[in-house]
Amino acid sequence: MPNKCFVPGCKTGYASYNKKLKVENKKPPILFRAPKDNQSLEVWNKHIPRDDKLLSEKDYVCELHFEATSIIKYDEFNITEGVVEKLERTTPMLKTDAVPTIFPGLPKYLTTTIQKRPAPKLRLINPIKKEKIDENIVLDYEEKSETEYNIRILHQEASTIPLPGTMWGIHTSPGKTILAHLNLKLECDKTIVFTDNCIPIVHISKKLVEFPEIKCNLDLQKLVRTIDELIPCTGYTENGFLSSECIGYVKQDLSLAKNSKRKIRCINCSELRRKNQRKYKKKPRVKVIASKLKIKSDLHRKLCRKVLSLKQQLNLILKKYDDLTQTQLSSYTEKLPEKQKEAINACFNAANCKSSNGRRYTTTWVYECLLMRIKSPKLYRKMRRDNILPLPSYTTLQRYIKNSVLYMVFLMQLLK
Repeated sequence: MPNKCFVPGCKTGYASYNKKLKVENKKPPILFRAPKDNQSLEVWNKHIPRDDKLLSEKDYVCELHFEATSIIKYDEFNITEGVVEKLERTTPMLKTDAVPTIFPGLPKYLTTTIQKRPAPKLRLINPIKKEKIDENIVLDYEEKSETEYNIRILHQEASTIPLPGTMWGIHTSPGKTILAHLNLKLECDKTIVFTDNCIPIVHISKKLVEFPEIKCNLDLQKLVRTIDELIPCTGYTENGFLSSECIGYVKQDLSLAKNSKRKIRCINCSELRRKNQRKYKKKPRVKVIASKLKIKSDLHRKLCRKVLSLKQQLNLILKKYDDLTQTQLSSYTEKLPEKQKEAINACFNAANCKSSNGRRYTTTWVYECLLMRIKSPKLYRKMRRDNILPLPSYTTLQRYIKNSVLYMVFLMQLLK
């Protein structure tokens, strides 16, 4: 049996994989035997992610799971001073500290890559001459620090920045600058307010949205542009009610096509809207079920009344039958043929019996049943199975035949 790699998901050593490599003109990976040292074997078991079986001395691990630096493929020989000759080994071997750390067929977090330490840099100790700093540069720096961007400059330059659209407006007052945006309903849905510092107070759909501090005029322009691109959330109802967890805006998805619908609600409002819609959809269904239940209950009530009336009719018929005497029965059947009379009497006698066991039959009725069975056994079985007539069973017929007295008569005319 060929040796196979112990690592789960690895196909090294399998016949199908070797055949595939042969078609591609590639050499199969080299298999290394597990170490015999117990300590090294434990280290290998910790690194190989396999729970159903532990690595033993007889198992193998292929070269695909080791770092290239852990495999010795060449033998080095010092021929002369400074000259090293390399000879390729017929069978590569592992270094003593080699551990399987690469698992290509498994999740990435199971593979631990060994980072190579960079070579130490050469440090040149050269005396660095300190240049004298120009006094003019120091003065320029002090002047620039005095003219740093602050709220006073922001109030002054806010009215000069280019606005992204005609629906934007700037409103200034002593110590306050407001940039507002109106929607198509002429309602203010976006506001940017600056008061005491350069941190903007932004409200989108009446929800406070945090933005970083403004440090220059370009930052202010970028802020206005980014807020203009945000779509105000329309809420989870038609009246514009926002959920408690609403963020106030929706980011434009530029990857969508022009004809596709734009999102107008944030994730929280969309989920709340879906829940409410499901609730409203269930309400009419409850009404339909209630109406169907009422129809079914009325039908059940009618059927119960019908069953009760039929039971009463059946009880009346049974009572009439109980009152029927033998004389009345014979008066009803006197006009019928003899065989029909026999069948009716057999039916009434069977009705008076509590069970089919121990039932008695007249001799004439038994003879008629015998004739029926001889002429058509299938019809006899069907009539007996479906209780069309109270016919005796085969064993009963045989018993009656055994008990019957037989007479033998010779016709003298035949002998002549």
